[in-house]
Amino acid sequence: MVDEQLYFVTDRNLGKLAKWLRLMGFDTQCEPVGPLNDLIVSLFWQRVEPHRKFLVRSRQLMYAMASQKPLLILSNYPFEQLQQVIRFFELKLKDLKPFTRCTLCNTLLKRIEKQKIYGYVPDYVWQTQYEFRQCLGCKRIYWPGSHKERSMIRLEQFFDDL
Repeated sequence: MVDEQLYFVTDRNLGKLAKWLRLMGFDTQCEPVGPLNDLIVSLFWQRVEPHRKFLVRSRQLMYAMASQKPLLILSNYPFEQLQQVIRFFELKLKDLKPFTRCTLCNTLLKRIEKQKIYGYVPDYVWQTQYEFRQCLGCKRIYWPGSHKERSMIRLEQFFDDL
């Protein structure tokens, strides 16, 4: 059981894990990816708030960040990585706040009136869905589709398997 809100930060090798943690409702920063120089990456890690739980795939980074006591993620597979995090932090299904964060930029989602997004979602979605949320950061629009059901089933399976 989680007594306090957990905040995570991952290295660039754990992008899919970060996405799943966000989907579960956890504030999860991810090291930037792409052709970056060492200075930008170094600045990212220096600016991470100390209350965040460090999740790393890189042993080199684990040793460099030893004072933050990072959790070394052992698997290459996102679902096994997620299971490791769930076990290590003793997460329970009731600790989750699923579908409250943008999976791309980590910002909280806000309900938005259907009329305000006309033309911004596919016609079929507009005609069949009634509840929408929008990311306050990147403005991406979310709605409960079959992906939400599949994701919840997958999450419930994770917790059942533990």
